[in-house]
Amino acid sequence: FYLAMVLLLMSIMTLMLGAFLGFHLYITARGMTTNEYFKWKEVRKWYKKATKQYQKAVQDGKVGVSVSNNSSSSSVDKGGISDDTDIGCTGPMNTTTSNSSGGTTTATTSTTTTNKKKNDIEEEIMDPGPFPQNIYDHGIIENFKEVIYPRSTRPNAIKRWVDWHKTEERLHQHTKTEEQKRREDVDVVNGKTKAI
Repeated sequence: FYLAMVLLLMSIMTLMLGAFLGFHLYITARGMTTNEYFKWKEVRKWYKKATKQYQKAVQDGKVGVSVSNNSSSSSVDKGGISDDTDIGCTGPMNTTTSNSSGGTTTATTSTTTTNKKKNDIEEEIMDPGPFPQNIYDHGIIENFKEVIYPRSTRPNAIKRWVDWHKTEERLHQHTKTEEQKRREDVDVVNGKTKAI
């Protein structure tokens, strides 16, 4: 009976550790840490959702596929907002302009129009573009080399660290000697003798 329980426990632990090892081999092959894996998972989820929304909007005719550089259509592409409209945290703001007779004209909109523009801006659907690439993914072989033989232990990295360390020590030594000279000058001015 005890032997069967031990074998059951061992088989469950083998499955759990095998899954754990498999997951870490997968993220290593992809050039990610565990934290980055979950962040990329969120990016993939957002990208799929944004792509679906964009494709649906193109099918419904809400979004044009081609982008025009024509200045007359720029206000249409931006949801009716011209280039000189002040955009605040809550959407387009009321603006005051001066007219040719020297008076000022205040452009006001009703709250329903402002809310409509706000909703149009919030619901604006944009093409998400190509999926972003992980800049740390150099291929399976290079990723495993990075784990087994990290760049920080490679000769050129060690040389850079040693050079940096020597420079820091020189700067520290220079600062230390300057401080000692300043103290000696102060001691001489105060009439104290140097300590040997």
